[in-house]
Amino acid sequence: MSAFSGARGLSGEIWAAAGLIRASVQEKLVYRFDLLVTLVRNLILITIFRFLWLSLYGGQAEFGGVSLNQTLTYATLGIILSPLFPNSLILDVGGRIRSGNILFDISRPLHFGSLLLYQMMGQFVAALATSAAPMFLIALALGELTLPTSGWVWLAFGVSLALGFFIAFWLDFIVALAGFWLTETWGLFYAKWSVVDALSGKYLPLWIFPPFLRGLALALPFRGILYSALAIFVGQVPLEKIPAELGFQLVWALMLTLMGRLGYVAAARHLSVQGG
Repeated sequence: MSAFSGARGLSGEIWAAAGLIRASVQEKLVYRFDLLVTLVRNLILITIFRFLWLSLYGGQAEFGGVSLNQTLTYATLGIILSPLFPNSLILDVGGRIRSGNILFDISRPLHFGSLLLYQMMGQFVAALATSAAPMFLIALALGELTLPTSGWVWLAFGVSLALGFFIAFWLDFIVALAGFWLTETWGLFYAKWSVVDALSGKYLPLWIFPPFLRGLALALPFRGILYSALAIFVGQVPLEKIPAELGFQLVWALMLTLMGRLGYVAAARHLSVQGG
């Protein structure tokens, strides 16, 4: 009987997940003007960073063991892929707490973290289809990308990108839980945004950092959000080291998931005490 109930519960969560992902995709597709603005913004950023790196390389084909083509590909892909990752849960959760809607969220049978995760997955799918994929094709047509020739690299890149999404989500969720104790989360949002942008390799590859800062950045989970996937794609992570890189991401994804679940238990208990 318990196995049957467990199967029903799993089936119910799968249907709930599918519904939330579909609704999130449809909601994202409504804002077509925002999608157009994102495309234009990304084109501008790609152009700016192209000229920046051309200037820094000063006509050299290689610098510090990294070719110009690798760096341009890294910078271009970083701009294209960064909108895929969650970064606004702090403000979303804070808004739900202030409005009181959080009471409905935490009273649902679906775990609050899972609820937000499925919504973010829908946004990931929508952004991938409407922003990242078109921008990738445009950048490819403009000659901004040097593609890997190994199918294993492409597979590892896809897996790394998925793991990066989970790391980004649970990091954002953990920080968002501070909204259960704080009345204002804007400062926390900008602080987290700045740290993640700097240490995830979003705009600047970690290999150009000074040794101490590079070592610190490579040890922290932020690297697993975007740098790992981009470094695999451009060949900065050799084939024989890809399993270790994916293992690093997987370990952090699991640790952050556990921390997020435990943190939510404490946050919900705090809300219950405060609410009477």
